[in-house]
Amino acid sequence: MKITRAYTIDRQTLEILKKQTNKSQYVCRAVKRLHSNAAELRLYELPVGELLKHVMGRGGCPPHIEAVIREYYQIHK
Repeated sequence: MKITRAYTIDRQTLEILKKQTNKSQYVCRAVKRLHSNAAELRLYELPVGELLKHVMGRGGCPPHIEAVIREYYQIHK
């Protein structure tokens, strides 16, 4: 069953949709794909400080990497 809804989208999204022949199908596939992958961990979405904290906490980190992480924390206090 299909229903009609109105949503606000940004201009960049509109430009992408303009190029699609079947806009509804394109949006439905994109939303379903995004929803099914929502639980996956994406490293680029983690805050850098949090990622570095976990690396330091694991232990066994090479000394040159530890030095870079310590310097990062000194800069971003």
